[in-house]
Amino acid sequence: MDNKKPGYIKWILIGCGCLALLGAGAVLFFALVFGGIFGGVMGAIKNSDAYKMSVELVEKSSEVKEEIGNIKSYGWFPGGSVNVNGSSGEAKLNISVTGEKGEGTVETELVKKGGKWNFTSAVFYLKNKEIDLLKEN
Repeated sequence: MDNKKPGYIKWILIGCGCLALLGAGAVLFFALVFGGIFGGVMGAIKNSDAYKMSVELVEKSSEVKEEIGNIKSYGWFPGGSVNVNGSSGEAKLNISVTGEKGEGTVETELVKKGGKWNFTSAVFYLKNKEIDLLKEN
């Protein structure tokens, strides 16, 4: 008696291998596309004037420095939005801040009129305290 396997088994295994490779390629493709979109949006927010002004406001605050020490870093993924239409716009940002002694979050709202950004609200939140950054400056 012959113990030879039928020829169709080989083709089934080859087909399954090809499907696995196509599936892995599709997952990688979508991860790169969505990662690129997400990274682009986060980069756009971090490069906005509204974000830079918010960070500068936190860094100028002596009360924030007293509470969390010298600032070591800002969160990788700021929350919120920045909408600009020519010389007008609005921004609402939520930025994590880590210092030598602690951490907190700054929440800012800005309006752009005539090409100039102005704060309407800027509050630094700690676990048990809020600091109004506009009253301090």
